[in-house]
Amino acid sequence: MTPMQTKQLLNLVLSFSLLVMTLGSCSKDNGTATEQPVPHQPAPKPVGMPSGALQTFTIGAGGGQFGSTDGRITVIIPAGAVAQNTSFQLQPINSTCDAGVGNGYRLLPHGQQFNKPVTIRFHYESLTDSIAAEDALAVAYQDQQGVWQMIQKPVIDKANKKLSVTTDHFSDWILITWLKINPGTAVLGANESKTLQVVNFHPYADDLLAPLSPSDNTTLPLGAGVPVPANLIKKWTLNGKGNLTNQGSKTTYKAPASITNNGGATVVAEIASNQHQLLLLAHIKFLQDGVTFSIDGGEWKTWPGNVARISESLCMIAGVSGDTALSIGWPGGAGSFNWRADAEEQNTELTLANIPFNYNFNSYYEDANEQIQNSGGSVTIDKWVNIGEWITGSFYCSPAATFSPTTGKQIKTSTIEGKFRLRRTN
Repeated sequence: MTPMQTKQLLNLVLSFSLLVMTLGSCSKDNGTATEQPVPHQPAPKPVGMPSGALQTFTIGAGGGQFGSTDGRITVIIPAGAVAQNTSFQLQPINSTCDAGVGNGYRLLPHGQQFNKPVTIRFHYESLTDSIAAEDALAVAYQDQQGVWQMIQKPVIDKANKKLSVTTDHFSDWILITWLKINPGTAVLGANESKTLQVVNFHPYADDLLAPLSPSDNTTLPLGAGVPVPANLIKKWTLNGKGNLTNQGSKTTYKAPASITNNGGATVVAEIASNQHQLLLLAHIKFLQDGVTFSIDGGEWKTWPGNVARISESLCMIAGVSGDTALSIGWPGGAGSFNWRADAEEQNTELTLANIPFNYNFNSYYEDANEQIQNSGGSVTIDKWVNIGEWITGSFYCSPAATFSPTTGKQIKTSTIEGKFRLRRTN
């Protein structure tokens, strides 16, 4: 067994010991009360911080295209848009747009002017759970004053889940939804509730659906989401288990008393004006208490467990069944954490093993040169909460390696994926 493998096995034993220590359909109409619309006040927003690598591309007079590594944005530059070979850059950034869906993208150089309009195309198939209605999608850029400006006339290809606009300049860009239910998604356990409200991000308070038929492709300034008055919401509807209780412009969804699988429900708000009707969706996902996981696409198992802070630099997710445990250690807090087992501190590791250690899975593997590499994937913590409250999240790990407890040699690799809803105990 190599020194690295010996270190990993010792970490596994420690993790397991710490685990043992820490475990000890309906539809209702809203009321008729009239509410005054909240004034829309667009305001400058901070510039987004980089959240991914900076990519560089060269496009000549013949045109071309480039895109992000996540596949969510493509920039198409037609022939003649630039007169000579020109260097362009693209970088993912954190969203500072209240109406934003997913990351933003910085297109450089800022202020670059083109001889012909270029096309910016967003691919939103991976973001459908965050979209209230495809017809309410648009694209926005951040102007020099920091205000996000929505381009009113996008071309939406619903069949291929993509949306395009044309522009004559570069800036920071993002996919947005100008009307939505807030929150757009929620993960709930048995008997848990979530209050939902329709919010609007553009200035047409008197006709919320005006952007559905814009007269041109001029821009609208975006602001923080403001509540939509109850009289503009025609009906709330629930598709799936649970129930709704309307409260003026809001509705409260309550999950069923018993959740036996990780299904869900959809809450629908019907908005109507003199000329248009729009259905907005919010997606509710059910999650059983415990750690639910599958190996190589096989049977899903749910084990009881909890979450605890072990030290200043280590928090741990624990799921235990008999003498077998699934543990995930990470530095703490919310966010997505890639697997990392090569540092003395701030590691993020997954182990699945029984106490005799006659089998185990780990968030690292041995490559063709017998060198230890970190597995692909990550663990996502939706929100870091106080002791006694529930933490939800998900994880994906591939390839996860199994090593022989006697020889230390890699036996096989697998894919482990799962979700969790656990109470924080420490």
